[in-house]
Amino acid sequence: MIKVEVPSPDSAAWKAWRAKAASAAQKLIDDGPPYEVDDDLYKEMKELLLECFHGKCAYCECDIRHSQPGDVEHFRPKKGVRDEEDRPVFIERGGAREKHPGYFWLAYEWSNLLPSCAGCNRLARVPGRGTIGKGERFPVLAEDGQPPFYAPGPGQEVDEVPVFIHPAREDPADHLEFDPKTALLIGRTARGQLCIDLLGLNRDALVQLRAQQYSAAMAKAQMVINAATLGDVGMASAFAAEIKNVKDGKAPFSLAGRKGLQDSRERLRSAMDQL
Repeated sequence: MIKVEVPSPDSAAWKAWRAKAASAAQKLIDDGPPYEVDDDLYKEMKELLLECFHGKCAYCECDIRHSQPGDVEHFRPKKGVRDEEDRPVFIERGGAREKHPGYFWLAYEWSNLLPSCAGCNRLARVPGRGTIGKGERFPVLAEDGQPPFYAPGPGQEVDEVPVFIHPAREDPADHLEFDPKTALLIGRTARGQLCIDLLGLNRDALVQLRAQQYSAAMAKAQMVINAATLGDVGMASAFAAEIKNVKDGKAPFSLAGRKGLQDSRERLRSAMDQL
């Protein structure tokens, strides 16, 4: 998971969709339960969402544009809320205790939508690891000895402290890091470790792919060094462009690739100075 800068779209299609989304969200609020979310509407801008995240899962960074259909995931779940143990969350509303209906008012909110692979988004039982995947899970942290607060209505979500990290709102590097020796993600904070555990970010396939990206980034850095030594500006520039994709977060598993570049930085800087 890496920080992603999501640009503000400005096309006519985008503006038309935003208007429809705002109207649909208001209707959900006005009509009340049961909340019937239009799945087609929030998925309408899926390609634009994927483009913003460079075709990658917002959580694990795997390539979903070319390898799987991919999901449009709601950071705050739209139809129900469950805790980290996948138990229903209850809230107090109108003097009664009831299951949280989900953040229906954010069902079409652009900033609440993230592209996700099936492995990160859908619940699965994994031997030895328990349940992984986000599903409707949205644990929040308690503060000052108080019970966890879950927003019961629009606008109150600003008072929540989510466990999950939203990669467009905060920098995941504050909470987790890549270990090149094991190719595992390591939690730097409690939130980081919970994200790793709950989303299964150290699934075997992901570990292997991160290791490959780390090695590939170091190899590309070495190719730039070799090309610069030979005076082959064209080859050096070609590999430098691939390195830039890693630095810019466009390549799959850029977190691991950036670590590979960091570990090659001094040699790479010296070679680039020769061009």
